[in-house]
Amino acid sequence: MDNAIEQTIPFSDSFQEAVIGYAIKDPDFFKLTMKKLKINWFTCDVNARTIYIQMEKFLESHGHCAVSLDELLNQTFFLSQSILERDKYRNTSLRCIEATKNFSFDVVKKDLTGWIRASILRDSAHSMVKEFNKKNPNIDGLYD
Repeated sequence: MDNAIEQTIPFSDSFQEAVIGYAIKDPDFFKLTMKKLKINWFTCDVNARTIYIQMEKFLESHGHCAVSLDELLNQTFFLSQSILERDKYRNTSLRCIEATKNFSFDVVKKDLTGWIRASILRDSAHSMVKEFNKKNPNIDGLYD
């Protein structure tokens, strides 16, 4: 993809990590994103997606967000991992928090709307392609 075009996409890996970083830092922002985002829209580091999933599970099981990164990482899922894996999750969490320094909170909230719209459009297009290919098996198929 052309670099000029790529730079205008509001959901780069670093943007996604900043979203997760703000979600770690701000429980109200996390609750807002949890209602609007689908986990498969996160295409950044798999560990970052896992952290977001564990944040959702923490909220569901405790009725509130973790008050700190230490509390989040003290959950059974993380503690059951090897020391190496736990360090990877901590480092990824810290990288996400660090990414918030590169994106102002107001810009993230605004660009999040574009990310949501683009993700919904992408999901709809993928669904239409799959449906077309399923109904027309004799045609080579549309691009996936």
